[in-house]
Amino acid sequence: MRTVRVISAGFLALLLLGSATAFAGGPTTVVATPNDELHGSGNADYFAWTFIRDGHPEIYIKIKPTSGSVTTINKRGRWLSGSMDQTESLLPYWRVTGKGSNRDMDIHVYDMAANDEAAVPPNVNTSKLEYFPAISGNQMTFVRAGASTQTLWLVTDRSTGAKIALTTLDTRRAVVANAPNLMGNWVTYAVCRRSGCEAYRYDIGLATTDKVPNPQEKYYFAPSADIAGNVYLERSGAACGSNAKLMKWTGTGNPSTFYSFASGHDMIGTSVYDDGAGSVTLYVDTLSCARANADIVSFSNP
Repeated sequence: MRTVRVISAGFLALLLLGSATAFAGGPTTVVATPNDELHGSGNADYFAWTFIRDGHPEIYIKIKPTSGSVTTINKRGRWLSGSMDQTESLLPYWRVTGKGSNRDMDIHVYDMAANDEAAVPPNVNTSKLEYFPAISGNQMTFVRAGASTQTLWLVTDRSTGAKIALTTLDTRRAVVANAPNLMGNWVTYAVCRRSGCEAYRYDIGLATTDKVPNPQEKYYFAPSADIAGNVYLERSGAACGSNAKLMKWTGTGNPSTFYSFASGHDMIGTSVYDDGAGSVTLYVDTLSCARANADIVSFSNP
């Protein structure tokens, strides 16, 4: 299994790895510095991401309004951004505290307009590890990890905390790879086993799950969907930077390639901003397998 990009209960090691450069004629650079930027998400009014300064133990969340300057919402600690709501100013995130067996992870919500904390749905945070949150309207997804299990939860009502489990994995055999995404009627996620990685799309309205077709049995990572249910994901070989491509699946047939990474370049995660009027922006956390530097790029209407 390609543990270099698979995030399990011990996923923090991944955050020390890097991401890639922008490519001529390809994606547009969104954030790129000598440090690490990843977990990018945005809507019409805001863009947010996780920032890691080389050699520093803290992990920061940065926010940039469409018309405004960049702010950092935490001065210390290890805070990591989730996927923001498409129409409101709510950014879910998770905090990591402690180390080793005393490590804990809990989910929080930040109101970017009010510059203040907002309410977290009831019964989300427990004595287990909660991370990878995403908000869409009145719903939220997150992952909860215990000693040997991971569960991907869909909160169907943020005010009451009512939720259903979309998948539960025995982490001795499989893990949720990368951050799941939530967009309107769709939840997308990837699962990695020793035999490889597969991507899935859950239809909230129908309560059904589809596996993204993988005819060549490649590694599928980091799927995210737009409002129409089109899924954007990575397909690659077993090694980092091995024939990595960005794919689009419309829900029928096989996925098609819309971008190929240069050899030795790869990615960590994706997220989508869909304005609901036919314009889709795909954010991609790119990865250079030889360099420890993470950057965020975007594709318009891929």
